[in-house]
Amino acid sequence: KTQPEGTRRVLIIEGVGICSKYMSDRLQSREVSDIEKQFELPAQDQMAVTRAWDGMASECISLDSGTRPDRVDACKRALCSGQLHAVILADASFTDLALRVLEEQLGPHLLSFVLAGGALAVTSSDSSQVLGALRRLFGVGWQKGGYYRTT
Repeated sequence: KTQPEGTRRVLIIEGVGICSKYMSDRLQSREVSDIEKQFELPAQDQMAVTRAWDGMASECISLDSGTRPDRVDACKRALCSGQLHAVILADASFTDLALRVLEEQLGPHLLSFVLAGGALAVTSSDSSQVLGALRRLFGVGWQKGGYYRTT
């Protein structure tokens, strides 16, 4: 569909981790299930999320854990279109297949997108699974930190 001039387009790639649909929905302030409502954002935070999306249009493509070559191709086309402002990898805590697809098939396109000035955000419920891929693709020197939970 046609977007107003000046609209920034964001591609959200989901289906790469167990929480990607949840993260994608939360990022876009979409309706969530009753179970997820227990994690509802405070009203002020919800307003901030809504304001952050002003002037943006998003498209979601689910990789279904790397099992959908047609969707991988759709991601490649979008990344090469020159029309995207940003890409979000929603829950990059990969299955082995999804990691291989991301790194081998989408990695070069993601790198070209970033080098051309595009913004890439990576969300993850387990950073230890994504750090190696980010190091290999982008040369980041990030190290895994601690994980702590209190009750």
